[in-house]
Amino acid sequence: MSSKNTRRRRMYGWPAWVVAGATLLFGLALLIWPGITTGLILNICGAALIVVGVFKIIRYFLNRDPFDVFEWNLGLGIALAGGGAALIVFKHVLLSIVPLLFGIALLVCGVVKIQAAFNLHHMGCRTWYLTLIGAAVSCVLGLLIIVHPFGTGLVLVRLIGAAIAVEAVQDLLSLRTYDQTIHTYFVD
Repeated sequence: MSSKNTRRRRMYGWPAWVVAGATLLFGLALLIWPGITTGLILNICGAALIVVGVFKIIRYFLNRDPFDVFEWNLGLGIALAGGGAALIVFKHVLLSIVPLLFGIALLVCGVVKIQAAFNLHHMGCRTWYLTLIGAAVSCVLGLLIIVHPFGTGLVLVRLIGAAIAVEAVQDLLSLRTYDQTIHTYFVD
């Protein structure tokens, strides 16, 4: 493989490292400051929906074409702004649903990483079992969250934060293993 292809492969791999690092920081924030982090996330999402909704409403009234029957900005803007306001006002209700969704996402990610571990095994990677162990931990944590989604409030959010942090560390380890394996098989 040419050095140009190696540079291209490394250039495309950096977003995965950034996402894994950001995920680790997010998981640690949930672990350390569960109430503040979840409330802040919902407030930011709600505010963003309100801003986009107001923009759509203004865009509707600035449209000068009287025959534009496919103009949906007013209805979409009202729905987005209303959804954003509801997200902010009813965030405590939504917080009771979020743990279940995180548990499902964590379980799905764990199952996918089991496949990645077996792919590494088939490639002859000696440390494939580390990815398998991380995937198993993700699956177990995901199942724990799914089985008990509405209990213990902030403790459960901390558990979600810990699970996300574990998932991110496992991603970082997998990325390192993938880089080493690719370098071994595709030496310049």
